[in-house]
Amino acid sequence: MAEESESSMSKLLSGLGGIFTKVRDWIVSRSGLEDFMGETKQKKVPKHALNPVYCLGGVTFVALVVLGLTGLYLAGLYRPTVLEAQQSIQQISDVPFGFYMKSIHSWAANLTIIAILLHTLRVFITGSYKKPREFTWLSGVILLVLTFSFVLTGYILPMDERADVTRETLSGVLGGVKDIPLLGDVFGWLAGGAQEALTGAYWLHVTLLPLGGALFLVFHFYMIRKHGISGPL
Repeated sequence: MAEESESSMSKLLSGLGGIFTKVRDWIVSRSGLEDFMGETKQKKVPKHALNPVYCLGGVTFVALVVLGLTGLYLAGLYRPTVLEAQQSIQQISDVPFGFYMKSIHSWAANLTIIAILLHTLRVFITGSYKKPREFTWLSGVILLVLTFSFVLTGYILPMDERADVTRETLSGVLGGVKDIPLLGDVFGWLAGGAQEALTGAYWLHVTLLPLGGALFLVFHFYMIRKHGISGPL
């Protein structure tokens, strides 16, 4: 029975692998990415890049993907109003997979913060920010700021005691820029009431920050591909 089960699993995995290969080949042939894929296959990964400390950027990326996927699920159940925000988050645990999605989203956020801080530290220690990788470093720093912005706006969404502390802290730190053109439009919601703060945090969290993060991620990956992985420790 065990052998039959293993055989069935092997056939299933083989079939899924064949489907994946066909889908990949179809996308590549229709999108004109043959040259790009061929060039990618020819590139060799340096041996030192197999060191776990050089994989922290990849860990951060995977965690961000998990955050995005679970966030899409949670966003469909969340209600961004002062009266319903906390209640809707509590009710998420009552729907199918809601508790798991909420837990995975929370743990992925913690992993993202830890991984991106360690990744930034590794880049600094190894001098990977130096010529010719200045743009790679700059885009990474911007991604770091956007990641912490995700965390801070995410703290506001539950509208609990932690949300109040976060909103008051941000208002004290950034409230002074509300009279500055452009910046005032971006951070002006912090000086408003609870509902205005929640609305501003919500739309930043689900629209502007994901869009900005995606754009800078693409640029970051492009610069890494252009200049390659920096030297070993």
